[in-house]
Amino acid sequence: MAHESESEKIPTQQKGAFFSFIKSIATFKGDLSSLTAPAFLLSPQSVTEYSAYWAEHPTLFVAPAHEDDAQKRALSVLKWFLSTLKQQHSNKDEVGRKKKMKPLNPFLGELFLGKWVDGVGTTELVSEQVR
Repeated sequence: MAHESESEKIPTQQKGAFFSFIKSIATFKGDLSSLTAPAFLLSPQSVTEYSAYWAEHPTLFVAPAHEDDAQKRALSVLKWFLSTLKQQHSNKDEVGRKKKMKPLNPFLGELFLGKWVDGVGTTELVSEQVR
């Protein structure tokens, strides 16, 4: 029989909140995106921070800006986009632990600032929640 480690035990209050959330989904009528999950299910990362995944492969990110041929530029965008998907949609973090399920909704005016340097030069990114 497998034993739960101390870090894997779920407090009773969280179990109750989780089952209440599941019950509300089952009986909800309308747009599910308006539901809010219990805080312990949410990732500590804001949606605005997802733009950091764009920098995982900075050379791919800036490649379309240096391509004159429209078809090659479109292919470059596709290559970059596909390179961002693993971290955005992976259910495990870099260490192999299971990630929390849903990122936090950003607040109006929230900023995420990014900067990276590669062989092409320096790229700066500003991501802001505007709506």
